[in-house]
Amino acid sequence: MGDINHVLVAVDTPHANGHVERFNKIITPMIPKLGKVEFACNNKVSSTIKDTKLTISRARSIRRDQ
Repeated sequence: MGDINHVLVAVDTPHANGHVERFNKIITPMIPKLGKVEFACNNKVSSTIKDTKLTISRARSIRRDQ
């Protein structure tokens, strides 16, 4: 497997994997914001289809005040 050193960590011991814990500490606060980003992407009017992706996929429009 090349230079990869696979180390097994016991279950329920997150402190044993420092790299993952540091990543989780950074990414966890960002997760609630993803819903707003997804909403914005799905409700942007596409220049190609002249409608939103969400409207096309669900065949109905949604409230814009969310």
